Amino acid sequence: MKPPDYIISAAKRGLELLAEGFGGDGLTEGTKDAARKMASGEVSDDKIVKASAWGARHAVDLEAGKNSNPDDKEWPGAGAVAHYLWGINPLNPGPARAWFDRQSEKIQNPPMKNWFAITNKSEASAEVCIYEEIGSYGISAKAFLDEIKNVGNRKITLRINSPGGEVFEGLAIYNRLREHPGGVEVKIDGIAASMASVIAMAGAPVTMASNALLMVHNPSGLCVGNSDDMRELADMLDKVRGSLTGAYERKTGKSTEEIGAMMDAETWMTAQEAMDAGFCDEITGELKMAASVGKLALTGKLAEREKEFDKVVKTPKQSTPMNNLPETPATETFETPAPEITAPAAETPAPPPEVVTITANADDLRAEGAVAERKRIADISAWAGVVAKAHKFNLDKPVTDFIASGQSLAEFKEHVITNSFRAESLNTATDTSGAQGNTMSRESFNKLSPYNQSEFCKKGGKLTD
Repeated sequence: MKPPDYIISAAKRGLELLAEGFGGDGLTEGTKDAARKMASGEVSDDKIVKASAWGARHAVDLEAGKNSNPDDKEWPGAGAVAHYLWGINPLNPGPARAWFDRQSEKIQNPPMKNWFAITNKSEASAEVCIYEEIGSYGISAKAFLDEIKNVGNRKITLRINSPGGEVFEGLAIYNRLREHPGGVEVKIDGIAASMASVIAMAGAPVTMASNALLMVHNPSGLCVGNSDDMRELADMLDKVRGSLTGAYERKTGKSTEEIGAMMDAETWMTAQEAMDAGFCDEITGELKMAASVGKLALTGKLAEREKEFDKVVKTPKQSTPMNNLPETPATETFETPAPEITAPAAETPAPPPEVVTITANADDLRAEGAVAERKRIADISAWAGVVAKAHKFNLDKPVTDFIASGQSLAEFKEHVITNSFRAESLNTATDTSGAQGNTMSRESFNKLSPYNQSEFCKKGGKLTD
């Protein structure tokens, strides 16, 4: 998940402070890794939950002022740096903590998926959406029937985009909607297949988007058992088929034989075909749909040609040469009369733009460039020196590379931070734990990181020379 910019900025600030030697030795690698990912614009669900809990635990530290002056260059408190690394600005922790808390709640208590949604739009109208497989997610028609009681006598707009589902669940919904006192109008937004097409017959008028589909077929079932069990299932399916054909017959006025033939053939209908057959009453404009609906998907050359078609349609006509049209497969032949081309009337050419000449002293420009270049080199070298001293890194090669490439200090910092400071370590005998002692030579003190120097002084340490 991509966190907000203020969390990304805080994590980057924490890594920068860490690279400069602040933050202490108590920070775990897990915290540093999480900060690096946050700084790059990515945070996992696990880290969101941990950040929420961490921020709550350490809020008292900020409130008590234990980590004051987190941007103090002399000594940012270790807790303040840790807050930055967790994406929480210690100077203004509220927004980040609120975001982590909200996302953590969603992750730990996700809303239960459902195949329907019922909303009272006003005192007079309600909307019912069936946009999934009926009976999926372990939610039965009973939940639907219980919730639709809250609609009262409002007029229902039933919107359908479903591949079908459980027959008996669907029949219960169909019967309930047919009896609804406020009336039901149906809008097929994408697909009404199988049992969803039966439910669509519960209202009037039935409207289909011009690019929607409707499908009717015979019910099916699975059986494990002996021959008697199989015959019993077959008999039951025949009876169920009669219930379904009745719904189609009432809507279309077709005979049982006509509907039966369509179901036997598993008939798919476009909006126009459905209206011609009496399954729908009106056709509306095309609705934007994804390339896949349920288990139906555009695949292979069909999907690729649709993408190419979109490219052509979205390109202005005057800038679309004929050779940019999608290539037609060899198996298909289209005969198109040659278009009549009329040359455009001659236009008066626009006057040339006014030319503005800028002059400058070449020596002055060279001098300014030299100053800027010297400053860039000095900035990179100085920052690299702080980091190398704090972490015992050898940054000679990256410094040389970045200076030679003309890249900025900000780019150099980003490179060092995002690469986890994986530079070649220096061989040194310096014992950084010496900061916990009472005395130390000035030479040894100068070899310590800024953090350990501060710790040594805060603990009352004294230099021996």
